[in-house]
Amino acid sequence: MKFVLNRVKLLEGLKLVSKVTPKTRTFVGSVNSVYFQIGKGQLFLWGTDGIRGLVTRYGVIESKESLQKADIVFPIDKLLHTVTYSTTEKVSFEESGDRRWKIKANSTSTVGTYSVDHFPKFETKGETLEMINIDNLKRYLKKVAPTADEESSDKPHLSGVLIDGNFVTTDIQRMSYYKTNYDTFKKSFIIPAGVLEVLNSFSGGSLDVEVRSVVNSLVFCVGDTLISTRLYEASFPNYKTVIERVQNFKYKMVMVDKKNFLEVMNRLKIFRDANNFVCLKIENDKMTIQVGTDDVGVEEIVVKSSESFSLTLDLNIDAVFDFLNVIDGEKVILKVLDDKTPVVVQEKYSNGEEFYSILSPLIRR
Repeated sequence: MKFVLNRVKLLEGLKLVSKVTPKTRTFVGSVNSVYFQIGKGQLFLWGTDGIRGLVTRYGVIESKESLQKADIVFPIDKLLHTVTYSTTEKVSFEESGDRRWKIKANSTSTVGTYSVDHFPKFETKGETLEMINIDNLKRYLKKVAPTADEESSDKPHLSGVLIDGNFVTTDIQRMSYYKTNYDTFKKSFIIPAGVLEVLNSFSGGSLDVEVRSVVNSLVFCVGDTLISTRLYEASFPNYKTVIERVQNFKYKMVMVDKKNFLEVMNRLKIFRDANNFVCLKIENDKMTIQVGTDDVGVEEIVVKSSESFSLTLDLNIDAVFDFLNVIDGEKVILKVLDDKTPVVVQEKYSNGEEFYSILSPLIRR
């Protein structure tokens, strides 16, 4: 068997597949691989890390043979290296026996393949839930992803994103909630936050993403590429109760210039200690920011409060950076009540959508 592929087009497909293959070698070689599925002269490239999967259509391949069906699993690192550093227009593949292939670009190399039986299969056909503009989808995930608890190994669903038409993440101490205009989802799904890394590979504009519900997974269809992500089967905290509670609190409002706030935080972060908190002392229209316990890590900025009051808050410093980095406006409005009630940062958009970042104050020991 022999066929020829366009190098640039192949490289684009391999880079997409590499987004869902493990960054380090595993004992399961077929996971560190790209599956070439050939049928009726068409080539599809498959990849997976066991949680996320991706299949992208290369299209028609060049061959003097009638390639009706072929299944080949190549080590993706070797193939990606060969194609990346080649300067030829075409890359040829020729079977040489005993599951080995000669790959010819600038030079010829021989590569062993894996059994296709060991490649983890994943389903892509299912019920269409919604069509979402890709820029909107990336925006929703980018807003809430920083709050996902990436280190939660005993509760993996807390490292994911809840999607039920809205997008929600929590690590128990804080929560991010994006209220969207999509209300056709019949059930909720918890997916790994890492799907954002794959979606960021696609340019936006008018491109719509079809969201499909498949058995034990959710599939995002982006043009000729399907991105599958396994679902976390667990009970997610009741975020609606949290939102209702904070909406009923009679908060005081503190408006802060985002750029100024972020610049001060970046200057003071070198003073962070093991407690990893930032102390905000609000005194009417003044806010003192302290990082660490030494007096050197202190700066004062001007704020605008809705009323005269004094309050001292201890917040997780990483959580503060997270909401400062995703807020769109030039001003940040902190909704505060006391040193025990969650702090709320809220944005409302012209299309009726809303974003909430909710942080529980820390208790000093």
